[in-house]
Amino acid sequence: MRRRLALPLAGLAALAFLPLAVTQSYLLHMVILILFYTALTAAWNILTFSGKVSFGHSAFFGLGAYTSTILLVKMGVSPWIGLAAGIVMALLGALTMTVPLLRLRGPMFTLATIAYGEVLR
Repeated sequence: MRRRLALPLAGLAALAFLPLAVTQSYLLHMVILILFYTALTAAWNILTFSGKVSFGHSAFFGLGAYTSTILLVKMGVSPWIGLAAGIVMALLGALTMTVPLLRLRGPMFTLATIAYGEVLR
């Protein structure tokens, strides 16, 4: 079990110290975008492998991003607290969408997830 966790934990540690090693803001921005799109792709693949096509994942990312940004800019809250609040808000948004929409089948589920994203926009 420890061997299976060693490589992912080493990768997370390397990512945690990456901002200290990379001094060029462009490279750091590119790494952040790569990690962002990797997380979005992984989240989309989980549901797709179960046979459903969801386009609502962007809404969850938007909920989390808006929550953390509003807390930082308007209220001066620490970005770490904003990160936790963004995760909680994205989770609540996912639960409000998932519970009723998972009963839908076929293209109706896909269309409903598109509508959910548009409503949040």
